Amino acid sequence: MTADLYTFSLSIFIITLAILLRQHLSLKVADKLSRYFNAVLVISILFCMIDLLWGLCYFRLMPANSVALSVFTYIYHIFALAMAIGWYMYTSAYLEFKDSLFMKLLVFIPVVAGVALLYINYTTGLLFYISGDMEFHVGPVRMALFAMELFYVLAALARTLVRLSAENDAFKKSRYKVVLTYLIVLLGFGIAQLFFVIAPIYSASLMISALIVFIGNITTEREKRLSDKSDYYMTESRESFRALSALAEAYVSIHVIDLVNNTVTEIRSPHYVERFVLQDEGADMQIRRAMEAVAIPEMEEEILEFVDLGTLRERLKDKTSISHEFISRYEGWSLSTFTRMEEDTVGEPTKVLHAVLDIDEGKRKEIEYQEALKVALENKNEIYAEMLRMQAGGIVASDDKGQLIFINDAAAKMFGYMTYKEVGGSYTAILERMESDQKEELPELLRRVVKEGMKLVFYFSTADYKSRQIYARADVRRLQLKNGSNIVITSLTDMTANKEIEDKLTVLSETDALTGIRNRGSGESLTIRELKSGVQGMFCLVDANNFKNINDTYGHQAGDKALIAIAETLKASFRDDDIVMRLGGDEFAVFAKSIMDKQLAQTVIRRFFDRLSSVIIEELNGEKLTVSLGAVFTEGDGQDTFEQLYSRADSVMYLCKHEKNTSNMAFYEVH
Repeated sequence: MTADLYTFSLSIFIITLAILLRQHLSLKVADKLSRYFNAVLVISILFCMIDLLWGLCYFRLMPANSVALSVFTYIYHIFALAMAIGWYMYTSAYLEFKDSLFMKLLVFIPVVAGVALLYINYTTGLLFYISGDMEFHVGPVRMALFAMELFYVLAALARTLVRLSAENDAFKKSRYKVVLTYLIVLLGFGIAQLFFVIAPIYSASLMISALIVFIGNITTEREKRLSDKSDYYMTESRESFRALSALAEAYVSIHVIDLVNNTVTEIRSPHYVERFVLQDEGADMQIRRAMEAVAIPEMEEEILEFVDLGTLRERLKDKTSISHEFISRYEGWSLSTFTRMEEDTVGEPTKVLHAVLDIDEGKRKEIEYQEALKVALENKNEIYAEMLRMQAGGIVASDDKGQLIFINDAAAKMFGYMTYKEVGGSYTAILERMESDQKEELPELLRRVVKEGMKLVFYFSTADYKSRQIYARADVRRLQLKNGSNIVITSLTDMTANKEIEDKLTVLSETDALTGIRNRGSGESLTIRELKSGVQGMFCLVDANNFKNINDTYGHQAGDKALIAIAETLKASFRDDDIVMRLGGDEFAVFAKSIMDKQLAQTVIRRFFDRLSSVIIEELNGEKLTVSLGAVFTEGDGQDTFEQLYSRADSVMYLCKHEKNTSNMAFYEVH
């Protein structure tokens, strides 16, 4: 091998490993596995540098003698042992191998033996020796030293193969394949080094293995995130997932958070967040890391308090959603919102949507209005005041006794007036026109604004001058003028468009996108609430007959039309206040309130069967839709559970499956 090629190759290896180390450090991941990989990269870089110095000596590209070359050779083999055990420990951490203390001590025996061989070589030359003319000579037991170095690679390879053969999880198998790949590279190149002594083959294996780990980790973690999305896609129906994905375009990010299992499913996420989030951590830590990364330092504490999943259930009590404003390093002013998605038997949320909306443009205008009003009031400048009246954002100013001092046209129109001249009286008159969850608390909160200088933000709805219902956000601040008096300034921002988006988000979270009826989470939660209230009725479980055959024979489009037809027929056959839901796939359920008579129940169900039999779907070539239906009556004592009703209805529904060409029903009889 030529001196130039040797030097060039090792320079490339060192640069590549240094770039990998820098990229990996930029991910800012601080778990045990990442620390091991960082250590392996650092030792790899040092090893390649030693290899480079060895080559510079050997090819006489730097001043050296046989003693210097011999020293570099000893250091080379010591680092080779360190590299081997480094890769072994990284593999053990990567695949979560659990070793006893005895095994951990046993693992270090080859290192001790290797160091002992190097020490013995100093006087015997059994491994190698450097002649006076600086030629490298192989000793008779050099193979033993390489065996010590490759022991760790072989041990890791054997354990990985055993683990892979017993593993069924697809994601873990992908990780094991990454491990096998880099171990085979290390083993193969290590053996090759025996036969090509004067070549940086082992250094090349370190660079290639590091690249495999870096790329492999990124790829498998991405596959896992896609798999998580797929799980949600299958569970919540592909139509709901697509609808959420489409709606997510209006947001900076949107995630589904399972509060029970502490897991998160990404629907949309900005690219700059991914490097701060560890995918194997729980949802609570993932959302915390994301907000720590994006929120400006001044607002970090308050936004972390808002996204704390440990207190979220309590804060969402009796609310559909909660929101909080913060400033993002990347998007400017943003709105973080949690929306209730599913709940348990006592009404506590079990699954929520977390969305972040960009409100920077509107918020900046609001701040500009506040500053302009401050100048106008302090300087009594009529030009500024008139300009404020013409602004699109609503502004209201009152004194510390609650009497109106100023209101612009935009604010007046929000509350049903044509111009500001029609508004008079006190701030209380404005409050009376608001509908808000905090309406009863507002007078006391406003007093605290005047007295303590507290900043107040609340949301409300009202009827505007065109009698349209609008939703707005009010930011209330106290302003102390030069003369010492206090002015209360309220900036109003029309949030109707945002509210409509949130309402759509809520509807999507409760609706089966394909059929338009309630999805399982929404239908089950509402049924549980009715049962807890002691509402009596009939629970029906409905399953489409021959549905798999319809999909296989006529295609998924025909299958979708069949599901839509069943859902629409159920809606038409039961009353508007009955709870009709799609449980998933070809399974539906209905909770028909107040139906406790079997004869009446049979009449309603036969009406559903008759209407379904008249449905014509062209793709089915004349084949009629039929279903099997199991029904059970509630006890009405508040003790019924959804699981009990489902199980009972399911047990009798399958008694109807013997005849799939007609629709059949069966009732659960309490013994």
